[in-house]
Amino acid sequence: MKALVIEKDFSFGLKEVPIPEIGEYQALIKIQASAICGTDLKILHGKFSGFTDYPTILGHEAVGVVVERGAKVRNFEIGDRVLHPIIYEKIGGYYSTFGAMAEYAVVEDHEALAADGIPIDEKRHHDHSRIQYKIPSHFEPVPSTMLITFREVYSTFKRANIQRGQSLVLYGLGPVGQVMVAVCKQAGVKTVAVVRRAEKAKLAEALGADIVINSSVSDTAEAVRRHFPGGVDAVWDAAGFPGAINEGLKMIRPFGKIVMYGVMEDTHCLLDWKDRPLSFDLIFTQLPDKDAEIAAMDEIVSMVADGRLNGMDYISDVIPFENAEEGIKMFLERRNKKKIVFKLK
Repeated sequence: MKALVIEKDFSFGLKEVPIPEIGEYQALIKIQASAICGTDLKILHGKFSGFTDYPTILGHEAVGVVVERGAKVRNFEIGDRVLHPIIYEKIGGYYSTFGAMAEYAVVEDHEALAADGIPIDEKRHHDHSRIQYKIPSHFEPVPSTMLITFREVYSTFKRANIQRGQSLVLYGLGPVGQVMVAVCKQAGVKTVAVVRRAEKAKLAEALGADIVINSSVSDTAEAVRRHFPGGVDAVWDAAGFPGAINEGLKMIRPFGKIVMYGVMEDTHCLLDWKDRPLSFDLIFTQLPDKDAEIAAMDEIVSMVADGRLNGMDYISDVIPFENAEEGIKMFLERRNKKKIVFKLK
């Protein structure tokens, strides 16, 4: 099969690799769509904490259908559409940073493994299998790749316990930030979007942000304080901007929250709370909480089914997988306005 491989020197390209073999509790998935995520940018640069094995097969936001089942699989049928397949093991000399930018990947029957008394040990039974999810058959593959972003953002939002009527300053208006605006609107949270370009300001307004601040022409903290003299309830970083911590301390109220969701390349920050609130919460969510994701999934599917969330609202480019190298270049050069999704035959 073909897979998108990142080499040791961080060059990339489509390579021929073996189709993954499945175990008795696993099913082989033919990938139908696979999206690029902000996490992939860090992996492409070799700067994502915990991912050190190269060459590697990229990708974790994928949707596909079951084409083969292991003997003890009981909860997936041939033809089921499944969210979040990955490649669990090293194949053909290539590691896997989830590995779903490929023509085939794997899901594992977590429920059958648990029922048969096999504990999660990351060898026979992988923890990731808990968040592989069978989605409705009428959900189209390309927009369904956004279900992963939806549940990550929504579950983190709920974990941060931001309430109706509160206020939130948002840094970053990529796909995660765009979904955050939608989540805030549905939750009744007043959203202040911080952008650096006029184009992004227009996008923030179109998405329904209550207030838009262009930090290239205004001091962000001063502008926020003009609207909220007592401070905002939360600051949310969706851009991997470590400066959001100290800048956020200038604008939150006492006992406010700073949520660092964006994955940062720079893992050091000198915290400065002089003349700032002496009581605040600093929440890092650099990797999603699986239990929270599981708890949110049925609600997310309901939101998509009744039209409150539409994956295509956050996708700007659908590219054939055979042109994946061009798609990665587009992503690295920031030529995409929203999400890039690779469509497979």
